[in-house]
Amino acid sequence: MSEKLTLDEVLLNLHLKSLVDYNIDELFAKTKEQCLEEIEDMTDGEKIEIIESEEMIDETFEDGGRWSNYRIMVFKVKIKYQDYYIKVRKEQPATEMQEGGDFSTDIWLVEKKKIETYVYE
Repeated sequence: MSEKLTLDEVLLNLHLKSLVDYNIDELFAKTKEQCLEEIEDMTDGEKIEIIESEEMIDETFEDGGRWSNYRIMVFKVKIKYQDYYIKVRKEQPATEMQEGGDFSTDIWLVEKKKIETYVYE
């Protein structure tokens, strides 16, 4: 099994994939270091836009309280025959008055784990 990638390395692969799909000339004009700098300079919103092009395998919602709620999504990314999972947590407005506001986002590289649950009926 090959060495696990970091979140930045997974994002780099997704960024390069998007360049191949949409702007191949720009891809060949850049070094790996330049692409990594672009990743570092991206906002969370831009990173999420790249991540959302991948397969979403899970989506849940959390009640955050009076002013906001949270949308939690997990995306599956395949790189060099290995699966990676990215969890995105986006704060969403709880009222129409907050539409268009500045809300927090979190992005993590997570692992798929099997959990067994016992139910007594």
